[in-house]
Amino acid sequence: ERILNAFYLVLNRYSDFNTPAGTRSVYPIDDPLTGLKKYFEVQVDARFVEVKTVDDKAPQIPADAVSKRTNRMMDVSELYKLLPLDQFIFEGLVIVRICDVTSHEVISEIKNTLLNTNAFYDAAVYETLQSHIQTLLGLKEVKTGITPFFKMSGHFVYSELHNSNSLLFRHFTKLQQVDKVNECCRQLFYDAGSAIVFETLSQKELEEFDYLDLYYEAGARSLILCPLKNNGELIGVLEIISQKEGSLNHRHIAKIQDAIPLFTLALEKSAESIDTKIDKVIKQKLTVVQPAVECKFTEVPLNY
Repeated sequence: ERILNAFYLVLNRYSDFNTPAGTRSVYPIDDPLTGLKKYFEVQVDARFVEVKTVDDKAPQIPADAVSKRTNRMMDVSELYKLLPLDQFIFEGLVIVRICDVTSHEVISEIKNTLLNTNAFYDAAVYETLQSHIQTLLGLKEVKTGITPFFKMSGHFVYSELHNSNSLLFRHFTKLQQVDKVNECCRQLFYDAGSAIVFETLSQKELEEFDYLDLYYEAGARSLILCPLKNNGELIGVLEIISQKEGSLNHRHIAKIQDAIPLFTLALEKSAESIDTKIDKVIKQKLTVVQPAVECKFTEVPLNY
């Protein structure tokens, strides 16, 4: 990078090449305290560096040092042979800034993970997402779940595949249980458009909300629930739990706020994928269905 910066300065000084005098690079670092990955951006500002030649003569800049078509500099190793840096003297001041950009980088990685896959419920993808959430919060011990509420023909449906990473539905075997929890969540988030935090799951909360005891039985002592809504309708819940009382609070909600729309979009994609697969089953395995009666045929292919 130092060599690259040096050539930028040389070409800016002795050719028509024009690029900012400095670089920006992001480095992942393992935090020794938390064991989590953090990201730091190193900004090198070389505006205050003067370049001159050793013999005070203008250097011979290779004609193809910078592509006229793309304005890109040739490979550094090739340029080094044609334009040795020992011909130059660099004097002045370089300012180096180091910034913590963990939040920005992790949000970007979550976006890439969710938008580049149709299977957020895949075990490998889920582990990656959980790791990203841990990094965002700065808490290695938290666990993450995604509970989708898929609807077909106006009714909630339960998909064992899509609920495999739900902390709420993980141990359910009966559809009636799922319907009950769906209704509880709808009531809890009916007016709430933002996440809810239970810093410590007390007996009061367990008595007030029927399904919170399911998280408690799973070991949760501190809990964040983020409603995932599409056009005001609840389509899922992002769950974050910790086994330590008071571990999660309102400050952690702010840290994950930018990630919530990405999880909503991922659920929308999954719902569309289910619709597409059902339609395909109907047309390939069953019969051509008229739109007026299509809703009657969704249950059979869904079970299939």
